[in-house]
Amino acid sequence: MAKNILFCPRCMNRVKKSDTKCSKCGLTREKMEEMLEKKSSTKPSKEEPSEVLKEEKQVVSKEDGGIKIDTGVLIEKEKEGTPAIESVLEEEEKKEKEKSDFSSDEPEKKSDPESGIDSSEVGKVVFEDKKKRHKHKSKLKEEPKYTVDENGDYNIDTSDVTFLEGVEAPTYSVKKARGEVKEEKLKWWEIYKWADRMLAKRKIMKEVNKASTKTPFGISRGVMIFLCIFFGYMGAHSLYGKNYKRGFTTMGLFITAMIVVSVPVLYKYVGIFLGGGCGFVAVAIWVYDLVMLVINKYKYRISKEEFISNLNVETRAKIGKKYVDLDRSAFKDKERARVEKIVRKRDKKNKHERK
Repeated sequence: MAKNILFCPRCMNRVKKSDTKCSKCGLTREKMEEMLEKKSSTKPSKEEPSEVLKEEKQVVSKEDGGIKIDTGVLIEKEKEGTPAIESVLEEEEKKEKEKSDFSSDEPEKKSDPESGIDSSEVGKVVFEDKKKRHKHKSKLKEEPKYTVDENGDYNIDTSDVTFLEGVEAPTYSVKKARGEVKEEKLKWWEIYKWADRMLAKRKIMKEVNKASTKTPFGISRGVMIFLCIFFGYMGAHSLYGKNYKRGFTTMGLFITAMIVVSVPVLYKYVGIFLGGGCGFVAVAIWVYDLVMLVINKYKYRISKEEFISNLNVETRAKIGKKYVDLDRSAFKDKERARVEKIVRKRDKKNKHERK
């Protein structure tokens, strides 16, 4: 009596009663019965696996050199009567040879001695050493940009920010040589000329502000910081640095705020607006000056005037009428007198100390 076989013992495909062989692997019903009898007579031990498992292991063990074998191809080869595993391995080897021949036709990649990658290592991941981080370099202090004329005067070119500069040919006269330069009075509709002057003045003042951070002779930065911390609300540091206008303004605001707070009548009516406003401005100037002194960007009036006095007449006229008369010779005489006064005081102090 034929046994009712439900599944093929080789490929585990479902077999119908009317089928004489497996529809997938082509195994006949007689061979199926023989394999099932062998299974029932001898149970597979843990050390010796079944024939189906042996065949699967053989297929897996033939994956030499990274060649993958499709079991479906093996079954088709068995139907044709050819040794399945050997034929598949031969085909895969042929494909690998064709790929190697094709790659050999391509130009060889030369090894780079700098990177240290040989031609045999092409395609592999190479881990290069990380570049060492450079030490932090301190930023250089920006210096003003200017050109020197034949007479030794500084000139700041503003042609890159203005539209009308250089349109008219410069005129030379005796008044101009003396410094008697008068700006052209603009009409109310000439807004473009006003904007042109504003841009030129802005660029020149940018360079002037860079030069004004230089600490003048006879002024100690340490003393400036000390005075600013303890007496900055009264403008003591500004007076010591010869910034008289800023110093007296800060002092006036502080004194006004104190008077308004101390007098009850004034405090009642204008205490918040006048007293509070003046006090707030004085404290704001104090804090701002302290920060600028710490980061070494405090602007000195002497350094500013020294740089402006070296500018030529045309450049001085662009930043304001009050700077036109600031001649180099007049400033040098004024600065020489100030330096001589400081030197005399130091000499007297040294004499008293020696005695």
